[in-house]
Amino acid sequence: MSTGMPSETVRLCRRAEDWLQQPSRRKATPQPLEETQRLLHELQVHQIELELQNEELRDSRAEVESLKDRYADFYDFSPTWLVSLDRNGAIIQINLAGSRMLDKERSRLVGERFGRFVAAADLAVFNSFLRQVRDTGIKQVCEVAIEVDDRPPVYTRIEAILSHDRQECRAVVVDVTAQKQMEVVLRKNADLLRQTQRIASVGGWEYDVATGKAAWTDEVYRIYEVAADYDPNDIERSIDFYAPEARAMIASAFRRAVEQAEPYDLDLPFIGARGTRKWVRTTGQVERSADDRVQRVFGDIMDITDRILQRDLLERKVHERTVRLRDISVELATTEERERHAIAQELHDGLGQTLSIAKIKLSALIYPDKDYPGLSRLRRQIEETETLIDYANQAVRSLSLQLSPPLLHQLGLMPALEWLADEIRQFHGLHVELRDDGVPRKLDETLLHVVFRATRELLINVAKHAQVDVAEIAAMEQDGCLVLSVTDDGIGFDARAAATAMPTGRGGYGLFSLRERINFLGGDIQVDSTPGDGTVVVLTVPLQALNDEARI
Repeated sequence: MSTGMPSETVRLCRRAEDWLQQPSRRKATPQPLEETQRLLHELQVHQIELELQNEELRDSRAEVESLKDRYADFYDFSPTWLVSLDRNGAIIQINLAGSRMLDKERSRLVGERFGRFVAAADLAVFNSFLRQVRDTGIKQVCEVAIEVDDRPPVYTRIEAILSHDRQECRAVVVDVTAQKQMEVVLRKNADLLRQTQRIASVGGWEYDVATGKAAWTDEVYRIYEVAADYDPNDIERSIDFYAPEARAMIASAFRRAVEQAEPYDLDLPFIGARGTRKWVRTTGQVERSADDRVQRVFGDIMDITDRILQRDLLERKVHERTVRLRDISVELATTEERERHAIAQELHDGLGQTLSIAKIKLSALIYPDKDYPGLSRLRRQIEETETLIDYANQAVRSLSLQLSPPLLHQLGLMPALEWLADEIRQFHGLHVELRDDGVPRKLDETLLHVVFRATRELLINVAKHAQVDVAEIAAMEQDGCLVLSVTDDGIGFDARAAATAMPTGRGGYGLFSLRERINFLGGDIQVDSTPGDGTVVVLTVPLQALNDEARI
C-alpha cells in the first residue's frame, strides 16, 4: 500500500488481507453476501475519498508552485534590497534592487562579503550588528552608509533576522538617503533657530490643555536660569519666577488664555533662578480645536532687560532735557517780559516826555500880544502839529500799556484782567465779563505775564473770529493750580485740527504756541469747541511748581 493513503483506508485494506490470509477463513463457510457487500462498499467509499484527497494534494502543489513564482517576482522586483548572508557575512542571495545599487550582476555578487560595500566609518557598527544577529537570533537594526566606486554614499537602514536553521542572515535594506538629508536640513534649521533665539534672547513655549503638559525651547531655560532637567509642567512654580508685583498679572493672563481663549502680550519684571533681576516680554496665543475649545496655548518669552534700561535712560534724558528746556523757556519768557517792561518804561518816560516837551515848545512859539503877517496860518499849523503830538503821545502810552501794563506789576493779575477787558471793549467792541473766586493769590512774575498774554490772545481771537459781542473770563484756584477759562457762544471751530496747527507767521500766539508756553510752565491747556457750538479754553498752571522751579 502507498504510504500516502488515508489511515482509514489502510486500516480497511489490512483488515481484508488479514481475513483472507487466515486458514480457518479459507476452509470455513463463506461469509454471507451482506457482509461482503458491506466491505466492498466501504472500500469504494474510501477509494473515492483517496482520489479526492489526491486531487486536493495536486491543487496544493500547484498553488505552492504559483506562490513560489509570485514570491520570486516579488523578491526580484521589490524596490527594497533583499539580501541573504551566510554566518561570515558573505552574500548568498540578493534581489535585483540590491544588485543594481551595488552595480554588479547577482551571480558575481554571490560569495562576496557585504561589508566590502559598507563605508569605513560604519564598518565596525555593521560587524557588531551581524554578530548580534548570529548570537541572539533576534531581529536587529542598524544604519550604515553604502559606498560604491565614486558615487555619493547611500544611507541605508538594515533590518535582519536569523533563519530557522541559523545558517543564514536574511536582511531587508531600505534606502534612507532622502530622510538623512532631510534630518541634516532639520538639524541645521534647529541649530539656526537656537542661535537666533539666543542672539535675540527669545524662547518659545507651549501648553497642551488636555494633558496639562508644557514644553520649552532651550532659550526659555536660559532666561529662567535653570538646568535642562527643570520640569516646565509645574506652572505655578514657573510663575513664581516673576517679580512678586507681576505674579498675579501673569497668572491671570495665562488663566484667561486657557479658559477664555484670550491672548496676551505683557512686559513684566522677572527674577532668574540665580537671582538676576530682569525684564521679560511674554506673549500667549491660543489654538482652538474643531469644536472651538482651547486646545493649545503657545507663545514666546523674550529678555528685554537691555531695552527697558535703554528706555529708562532715554526717559531720564528726555525728562532732564524737558526740565532744561522748561527752565530756558521760563528764563526767556522772564527776560522777554523784562525787556518789554524796559521798553514800555522807556516809551513812557523817554518818548512820551519828549513829545510833551515838544508840544510845550510849539505852544510857546505863538505870542498872543503880537501880530505879524502869516500869524494865523502859523497858529493853525502849530495846532495841527499839537494834535498829531497828542495822538502820538496817546499811541505811545497805549503801546506802553500793551507791552507791560503797570497794573500787572503793581496790583496783580485780576486788576490787570479788568483793565484788559476794558481795552478789548474799547478797541474791539467785545464786552468781557470777569468772574473771580475771590481767593487772594500771589503769583510768580513769569506766570503773571504768560497767563495775561495768553488771555489777551484768546480774547482777541474771540473778537476777530467768534462773531459774538460777549465773552467771559473765569479765574479760580483749585488743588494748588490757577485755573483760568475764556468762554464764548460763537461759531466755534475744529479744536482737534487747531490744536496741532503751527504758527502762521502773521503774529500772535495761536493755540500751538499757547500750548507750548503753558506746557513748559508745567501746565496744560484744554480746548472744547465744535463748529456752531461755541468755545471754551481752559488754562491750568501749577502755582507751587512754578514758584519753586521758575524763579530766576
